[in-house]
Amino acid sequence: MFSGLIPMMQQTRRATVPLGGDSRSGNTESQIGSSKSSNCRLHLISRTGKLLLDYKQYKAARTIQNNWRKFYFRKYFKDLRKAVITIQRWWRGFSVRKNHFRYVENLLQKRVQDHHHRAATKIQALFRGWKSRRTIHDHSKLLRKQVCAAEDLLNCVAFKLHHLLRTFAIPGVYSLKNSNCMSRVEKLLASLHFRFHNGRVKTQLAKELADRGKDTETFKRSNKFSKVPFEGARYWSQCKPKCEAALKMSKNIERRMYRIIEIYDASQREAHAALVEKNRAYRKHKGLMQNIKKSAEKSKRDFCGDVIASMRRWKILVDNDLTVDKNIFKNPQNLERFVAEISQYANEFENCTCYCRIPVFTEIYCG
Repeated sequence: MFSGLIPMMQQTRRATVPLGGDSRSGNTESQIGSSKSSNCRLHLISRTGKLLLDYKQYKAARTIQNNWRKFYFRKYFKDLRKAVITIQRWWRGFSVRKNHFRYVENLLQKRVQDHHHRAATKIQALFRGWKSRRTIHDHSKLLRKQVCAAEDLLNCVAFKLHHLLRTFAIPGVYSLKNSNCMSRVEKLLASLHFRFHNGRVKTQLAKELADRGKDTETFKRSNKFSKVPFEGARYWSQCKPKCEAALKMSKNIERRMYRIIEIYDASQREAHAALVEKNRAYRKHKGLMQNIKKSAEKSKRDFCGDVIASMRRWKILVDNDLTVDKNIFKNPQNLERFVAEISQYANEFENCTCYCRIPVFTEIYCG
């Protein structure tokens, strides 16, 4: 069964090959003794046993070499990997420590630039809003003016109405408390809001002047020092309520109230005049349509009416100035009277020759 492996085993029999002279000369006495004892044992084993033993030794050596190479290269690659990881770790640490300050400086510079960019954008937005409100259209200012005008109008009307009511010049809500027919002035009086006292106005003006002076001093000192970052616009301290802003406006109340009341009355008169004009045009159009309908009804005629209209166009009646009554067919007497009236004119046409006259023969000829 091992006949095919014998030549290979003969070439690899290192244990059975006799040692050369040079190699024997270099061995010690112990080695010579052991070799002699092994040679003696080999002489006692048959050739087949020697071949089997040699093959087993060959396989054992090959297995040992395989496992050794496997262990060696695994350990080699493991040590190599650990060395590479260590080198990379140390290099990364060195690189980070070397570039850390540069990274911090760049990050700080970026944060500062972003802050200045946001601050500049905010300042530009506030300036554009202020400029547009100053030069183009200030909605808040117009709204405050509207509120002030309404309050002043109510105050003026309330004062005038109170004087007239107290002097019993006109009846009103004081004398007619449960009246449901309240006039326009009384309706305005019902929604009246009282003004603040003049002392409150003076206090508010003084406070505003003090705040303005403080802001001016702060702006003058800002050429060398300013708050960073910008804390933002002070909306709650600078933007006052509209009612307080209304009290700070200095104006001629009497003249302004007269102009407002005049504009209001003119608008009311214009609205009433427009309503009256609209109603008048509607009535005129309605009357015109009714007249058209009446004339259309009158122009309608029945069969008898058409016959009467045709009779009125007869030449004999027109030449003799005869008229046809419209009720000629309603009463037989009227018809007989009309026939008797025109009978004398009809006798003239008895003997006349007319191409449209039906010929009447007295004799009948049979051919």
